[in-house]
Amino acid sequence: MKQHWFISLFACLLLTSCQSDYQTLLLDEAQPLQATLLFEKDSNNYIYDIKATDTHLAILNQENDTQLTVYEKGKYDSPVFVVDPATYQEAILRKPHFRKEVTTDEVILLADNNSLFYRLSPENTNWQLQAEDPLFDVCNSFQYNRTQKEIYAVPFRPDLPYPFYYYNTSEGYYWVEADTCVHRQLAYKPDCYLCELCVHEKKDRAAIAYRFTNYVTFYDLEGNIETNIRIGQERIYPQLKETGALDTENTTKCLLDVCGTPDYLYCLYSRSADYATPTYLIAFHWNGKPYKTWQLDSYIRTMSVTNDNKTCYVVRSLPNKAQAISYYTLK
Repeated sequence: MKQHWFISLFACLLLTSCQSDYQTLLLDEAQPLQATLLFEKDSNNYIYDIKATDTHLAILNQENDTQLTVYEKGKYDSPVFVVDPATYQEAILRKPHFRKEVTTDEVILLADNNSLFYRLSPENTNWQLQAEDPLFDVCNSFQYNRTQKEIYAVPFRPDLPYPFYYYNTSEGYYWVEADTCVHRQLAYKPDCYLCELCVHEKKDRAAIAYRFTNYVTFYDLEGNIETNIRIGQERIYPQLKETGALDTENTTKCLLDVCGTPDYLYCLYSRSADYATPTYLIAFHWNGKPYKTWQLDSYIRTMSVTNDNKTCYVVRSLPNKAQAISYYTLK
């Protein structure tokens, strides 16, 4: 009987401890950065996603007739490529987002309508949008990444407390567990597990950054936790309504976006409930070790960093529902 009690206590301690080495990243020495304006869009536009390569900048627009626009850097008056559903016949984009996996060339990758992948690249100076494969069929998801073998994504699943999965047609889904520290703070509430996901196949790494708690976790590509990092000293918990549902409006927003380059993972960190405070940009090596932290001069929700790690392009809100496309020089 005593032996059984000891075994049960030991199992309980294992379940309540973290699965990986616990690290804390403080923001005290963040370097301030000032943005430089590139151009503005009025309230007839809503830019919800941005992708920068070393030579071009692409934006996705929700309100305007022009869904996808690609500019050569420094030439923002005349785009080099446009997808307008009224006139562009080669592909009809329904719900496009830029994919997150790390690439090393000028290709721009998209996922659309939960069922199709596209490649956008310059062919003899003419940009072409081409479907990669036939339709795929996975659960409703976002934050798509792709390797040679699998699709990685964050699910919209109100019944499962998993931050992400990977999938292939022969073996189906592998649902990846959060670290137990994160599980405890999110109370196993599936709608609290919203996160940003980025995969670097050559480094054998996947990284997730949670929206409603202050953790960034690095995994290998088989879903094993390598490093778990908490941003700041405080533990941030989601606020729940009396019904037990997530109180999105009053919950602190933590990590808002991620972008991967061959060298680093970049994360936008807010730590405010109303999106009103200036944002931090945090860079990690792909082994999980912190590299640099910057404090930006305004609130930023969406960003993209060039592969040479020199420039971070962002979308920020202006009065009267206008938006500004700006950049930060990373020092």
